[in-house]
Amino acid sequence: MAIILLYLLLRRQWQVLAGTCLSMAVFSAFAILVFGPTTFFSYFTVNPAVESTNNLTVSGAVSWLGVLSRLNNFDNTKLFTHPIYAAPVLLLIAITGWLIYRPDTREDWALALTLPLALLIYPITGEHYCVVLLAPIFLLWMHRHEIIGGVWSVGLFITVEYVAFSYQARWSIFVFFAILIAWLVLAAIGSWVLAYPKNQPQPARV
Repeated sequence: MAIILLYLLLRRQWQVLAGTCLSMAVFSAFAILVFGPTTFFSYFTVNPAVESTNNLTVSGAVSWLGVLSRLNNFDNTKLFTHPIYAAPVLLLIAITGWLIYRPDTREDWALALTLPLALLIYPITGEHYCVVLLAPIFLLWMHRHEIIGGVWSVGLFITVEYVAFSYQARWSIFVFFAILIAWLVLAAIGSWVLAYPKNQPQPARV
């Protein structure tokens, strides 16, 4: 959700951002009334994404942090600040943020790009989270005739993705690379192949 908020901020969709923040405040207030402040704030102070190291070492964790935890046996509590984790994450966020901010990047591609980014950087991304990649896959298929290679290139991409997902039970690193490939493909297409022509009016921003 934080990545979606980043999208709204960089696209300067102030009305949507204000409505989102207001809704979050209202629902948070109701949650505090129903469950109490201790339970509510424990979601932030005792978050399993940070506190539970077991979630990072199981095969189901397919994020960058999960992959590092299993491959290198790092101390999970220190991985968040380790350069081998932090540097790629900051680079991914910076590139994605720049692509979202660019006026040449179409709105639908900019929004779709946030999904694989979120899967890559969220610490305990599970294999089943990858179902959200159906949205950018459908977007690619919808624009298949505008993409170099057309049906064949999009079909190859979809095949690679789902072959990788089929190995999730034993080699979850394949799933990680499938998510990374999805981000790379969306970034390349959104910033180059399907960018608005220079002589075409840009959509108005709120």
